[in-house]
Amino acid sequence: MKSTRIILLLFICLTAAHAAVPKKIAKQTEGDWRDGRYGSVKFGLFVSGHIATPKGSTHKGIAVRVGEKGEGTMVFDTDLCTWRAGWVGGFLKTDPTRYGLIRALKPNGQILFANPPTPGVANAQGSFIDPRIPKFGPLPKGHARYKGIYVNGGRVVVRYDVGETEIYDSPWMNTGQDGAVRFSRSLVIKKGSKDWKIYQIQDAPAKIHVNEIFEHKSSVDFDSENLVGLIGPGPSRWGEPIVTKGFVDRRKTP
Repeated sequence: MKSTRIILLLFICLTAAHAAVPKKIAKQTEGDWRDGRYGSVKFGLFVSGHIATPKGSTHKGIAVRVGEKGEGTMVFDTDLCTWRAGWVGGFLKTDPTRYGLIRALKPNGQILFANPPTPGVANAQGSFIDPRIPKFGPLPKGHARYKGIYVNGGRVVVRYDVGETEIYDSPWMNTGQDGAVRFSRSLVIKKGSKDWKIYQIQDAPAKIHVNEIFEHKSSVDFDSENLVGLIGPGPSRWGEPIVTKGFVDRRKTP
């Protein structure tokens, strides 16, 4: 019985060692570098990365979940300060090639709108032509420049500056009683240290409507979405901290 146990243990060790040894580099193929585990990641409210939007890739994109249940997605281009695409039905698809690290993320759902890679804000001459040569990286200083992102509850706000004007832009999605999906953007536009203007932009579904909610000369409370409030700290996203206690193991054995 003792010898049987020794043989069985030796067999298990040899099997494990054999499974852990990778192929030699010369014998490896792309199939050896495919791993789909990245696709099982539980993504949060937004994901930053290279996103394969329909009318040209968004090289530095932020995919944002929108809607009460996160059933829609809108993609912000941080280089061009514009919204490049929106879809419903899912979030993002990953590619298992090279462990999911070298291919762009793809929309996972029905595309409802897509924009080409042009600036979301005109320059001082009123032109929307992309001045970048080559067509990578941020727009020239003074045109439009991405500054950061805020997360508050279930909402995301992106901030970008146009000259000295600060723009806070929050995407959203609603479904009407007729079943039509409507993407919208709520914007706070701040010039200098005092003036605030709040706008809401929405497509219904093909035409764009711009509504100036109000103008205020100090901090504001926007009841319908409290967009200014979203810029400040929000509720905790991670719950109570987990407290652990360590101790020194004084045993002599490994």
